[in-house]
Amino acid sequence: MITFIKSYDRCFLEEKKDLYSLFLELTHYITVSFEAGSLFGELYHRGRRGLIEEFKEIYLKAMNFKKEILEQVLNNKLAFNAAVYPELWVKNPDCKIPPYPWIPKRMEEYILDLNTATIIDFMLFKGIDLKKAKAIVETREKRRGFGSIEEFQKLYPEIILEKV
Repeated sequence: MITFIKSYDRCFLEEKKDLYSLFLELTHYITVSFEAGSLFGELYHRGRRGLIEEFKEIYLKAMNFKKEILEQVLNNKLAFNAAVYPELWVKNPDCKIPPYPWIPKRMEEYILDLNTATIIDFMLFKGIDLKKAKAIVETREKRRGFGSIEEFQKLYPEIILEKV
């Protein structure tokens, strides 16, 4: 998607600002900023609880944040994918699933991306319980993603996986 947008904006310069603005709004700015998720999450929670004064304060902060981010992206100071973790595809040799629900007899190794895997995905690895799976996801978020499969394996040598 990001490649498409960059190609499109080179062909239609007059639409660049609208295109970038639309993309950022649709993705809630999370592809360009790690802070976006927590800021907009806080805005949602304050509004949902009816804390109007706190909501107004965070709303103004969010609007300024959006304006600043859009300007940085438009001026090529910040990339669309600045906050996107690299894809790290692996197989879980201990977990086999049917490739399609209507072909239950054929089983294949479970394939997942370490940087988007859920707690449940990690629990499918042999010896990983709920507590450990939560810790893996928390570590990934704190580190802003795993940089490589090797980095992941150094942190969690007990998890047996295969590179795809």
